[in-house]
Amino acid sequence: MITDLAQHPVFENISGIYFHQGGGLFVNSPAEAIAWHDDAPTVAVFEQGNGRVVVIGDMDTFTSSTEYNWHPAELAEEILEWMRPIDFKYIRHIVNFPAYPYNTDTYMLSGAFLGCGPTTGAMIFGYFDHEFGSECLKSPVSGVNEGLNTAWELHKSQYMNTGADGGSSKYKIKPGIETYAGDHWCRVRVTIHVSPTNPPSSTAFDAYGSFGNAWLNDGFFWRTDGTNWWIDPDDFCDFLSPKLDAGIPIFLTIDTDQNGGGDHWVPLIGYNRTDSRYMFYDTYDTFIHGGDIHYSHAPGPKKVNAIEVVRSVEFLGLTKLSAPDWLIRLDP
Repeated sequence: MITDLAQHPVFENISGIYFHQGGGLFVNSPAEAIAWHDDAPTVAVFEQGNGRVVVIGDMDTFTSSTEYNWHPAELAEEILEWMRPIDFKYIRHIVNFPAYPYNTDTYMLSGAFLGCGPTTGAMIFGYFDHEFGSECLKSPVSGVNEGLNTAWELHKSQYMNTGADGGSSKYKIKPGIETYAGDHWCRVRVTIHVSPTNPPSSTAFDAYGSFGNAWLNDGFFWRTDGTNWWIDPDDFCDFLSPKLDAGIPIFLTIDTDQNGGGDHWVPLIGYNRTDSRYMFYDTYDTFIHGGDIHYSHAPGPKKVNAIEVVRSVEFLGLTKLSAPDWLIRLDP
């Protein structure tokens, strides 16, 4: 019986999957692993266009079983329900967006964790390199360690000032990423998107910087009744759509422990409007993960991976000239 299941719609009424024999899968982006046995993926899902695919590592999974909590018919119904046509979108050229698992014990250096901030920042700079030819990555290598040197640079005090526990100040995200970009001949802009109910004269976000630079009140997806706040999922997707089309990553603060506060940073790479969910790369592995489009402080039950802060990171161009722009040929 496999009980290591992700929070995913196909497992909405399922507590376990019965495997007659092992069936490990090799899952690579943009597919997403949603069930594991001994840390090996056993069920994976993939979304493309209006189609969806579910891959299960055991052909006999739907064979009748006496396991008390195994209901193969219910699983089949949930899968068919999930595979109905959907409205979803990934960031432009998702294959250019790398996944780096640097925020783990494997990548510790001198007793220090790299941290979710530098890892997320490195993924975004990796995307800029692949999508726009920014060459912002520091001494990139091939494979999953492509952005490792960049992540450790962002970890430094002059950038994100990350501690040995992997934590950074939320006020270091913008200056850290923008300063690193400038030191590597690139221009980027990090912006927090808040509710239109906050006028430009508001001082609520002064700690992040000035209106028009550090924050904008264009977050039309925010809702309030004067006391409580929440996110409208459709409007959030409408907000994301042009940014993803333009290749603008979203740097999210999310709540992973369901206590109502943000405790983790990840890059959002897409959304699923049909199920009111967003997709992101975590900083611990290379799989695509999902979360409900839900505000972490909204009234009602808390949800894992609920959203607290929405930032965009936009590539604005290079500050150096390429060789054809400055090289003057002198003929004898």
